Amino acid sequence: MISPAPAAPRMGVHLAAFTAFGAVVGAATTAAVQVLLSGMNPFDGPLLLATLVNAVASAAAVALGSRSTARRALGLGPARTHDPDAVAEDANVRSASRHASDHPAD
Repeated sequence: MISPAPAAPRMGVHLAAFTAFGAVVGAATTAAVQVLLSGMNPFDGPLLLATLVNAVASAAAVALGSRSTARRALGLGPARTHDPDAVAEDANVRSASRHASDHPAD
């Protein structure tokens, strides 16, 4: 039996770094767009809520994407299944669609 690859020792550090990176990028881009479109301070009043919501959403998206990519790169992700008939099935679909286009419906 083959044992799974060990977890990356610094995966938590990378996850924290990518979370912070996502939060900074999300807040900065939201603030820049708000300043460009409205000319108002994005860290004041109701615009602050939008900036914070986008920062949190961006942080989560970047962190989850980074984690998923790292797990696959390290071989810790879900195993891919191999379909030995995939090539033959694809050829049949292409052939069927080619024949269908030869005889268009009236």
